[in-house]
Order: sequence, then C-alpha cells, then structure tokens
Amino acid sequence: GEGVCGCGWVCGDYLFIEQYIEKYLGGFPIAKYWEWYYHHTTEYIRKRTEPGDSILLEPFNTTLHLISERDTPSRFFYHAPFSMPGYRNSGVFNEFTSDIKSRNPVLIIDRRVVAGWMNVTSYPPDSTPYDDRPELKSLADFVKEKYRFVAEVQDHLIYMNIDKIAEEYRQLRSSTPVIRSRFDVYFDGTFLRYLKEPCTPSDVEERFFLHLTPDDTEQLPDKRKQYGFDNLDFDFNRSGVIFDGKCMATIVLPEYVISSFFTGQFTSGKGRSWSGDFRLEE
Repeated sequence: GEGVCGCGWVCGDYLFIEQYIEKYLGGFPIAKYWEWYYHHTTEYIRKRTEPGDSILLEPFNTTLHLISERDTPSRFFYHAPFSMPGYRNSGVFNEFTSDIKSRNPVLIIDRRVVAGWMNVTSYPPDSTPYDDRPELKSLADFVKEKYRFVAEVQDHLIYMNIDKIAEEYRQLRSSTPVIRSRFDVYFDGTFLRYLKEPCTPSDVEERFFLHLTPDDTEQLPDKRKQYGFDNLDFDFNRSGVIFDGKCMATIVLPEYVISSFFTGQFTSGKGRSWSGDFRLEE
C-alpha cells in the first residue's frame, strides 16, 4: 500500500517501499545482512502470527515487515514524521489511530530500546510509545487496554493483543501437558509453554531453567558442545504474561531437532522449587 516516509536523510533512496522491495529481492547486500541480523526477531514474529496478520512496529522498520512477511496495519509504516510540527494539526493522527483500532495488529513491537532511546526496564508494562503524544492519547489508552507485554527478543519489546493471548490459552488447554508440576509444560515442536492457574506475581519471581538436548549435539552452539545440552534459562518477566489470574510463558524453540529437555524453577536459595523432564519417543 501507500507509505509515508517524509524524512529523506533517513530514508535515502528508499523513499518508496516498492523500490526497497525490488532491491531486496534482487539480492541487495545490505538487505541480506538485515535478514541475518534480525533472524531471531523475524522467526519469533512468524511463529506467533499467521501470514494474514498485521504487526505494528514502533517507531518504524520496513525491513522487519518485509523479511517477516507480515503486513502493516496502516499506510503510515514510517512514524517519525508524527513528531514534526507540520503533522500536528493534520488528520493523520486520527487516521493512524483508526487504522490500528480497526485492524487490531496481533503484535506491537517497540524498537526504541534498539535505537538507545530509552531504558528497557522502564517501559513494560504500564506505558506505551504514544504516552508523550497528546494527539495519540486515544491510541495509548487502546494499547494499554488491549495489549500485554509477552517477550523481549533481540532488545525488541513485544506486546500481544489480548484476544490472541486468549486464543493461545484456549488452544493450550485443549492439549495435554508433557510435564505436570507446579507449572504444566506443553510441547508441540515449535514452542515450550508454561502454564499455571491460579497464579500470582510471586509464583514467577524466581528464574526458570531449561536445558535442551538435541538429536545431534554438533548442532549446539560451540560454547555448549562440551556440555551436550543447550541452556535456555529465562526470567518470566521477559518471556511470559500474567492475565486473568493465569501465568503463561512461551519459549520459541531453536531450529534443531530436540531429543529431550529438563526444566523447572529455582528457589531463592540453590535448590529447585520444581522440575521435570521429557524425552521424545524414538
């Protein structure tokens, strides 16, 4: 669709998205670099959304839209001009807000941390990229009501629409956990999901441990080969969400084939409050 750039010194000769796509598809070297650089982020987007879904990137990143193959919910894919005086009395704010509310993007991805514009620990979950823009107060209120922080990937703060969170929960409850413990753990080959209900913030204060053993240990990162397993320990506040008295964390699994995993949660001391293991059938 039509895009608005409005900042030539940033966009250079990528003023029109069609020109960028043409260069990308033609093997333009910098485009291939970004494909490698954003690999983990784009894989997360692809695995937690469907091809017809839209995602909103703040402040902007046409490259992520392109390589994740996910649409923008508005023709204003480039948002930096919104802070310029010439836009403040125009109708673009109302149009942008209406676009987001009507399209309900599945994910909002805040990239301001990547650009070094803010402290990552100060953002989630009680503020939005629109709080400092009076013209977008309606959008800020909408985001606070309809989105929840679910993950940090490559310094991108990712927020998911609550309807999608509820859908993922319903799908999870219709399947069978492979580990039943303080948290039930579900495995489908793409994700590991941890679910506890009822649940309070105190249940997720301590760090989770996750050790994955691949079929072929040569696929492990070099620093992990001596151990024979991968270490994907995580903090819930960077991989999970609390909603309606439930705690649910989603871990996107690596691309190698897993033969088994061992997981659980530490206590404030040196022990474990719970643990469980699962081995895939041969």
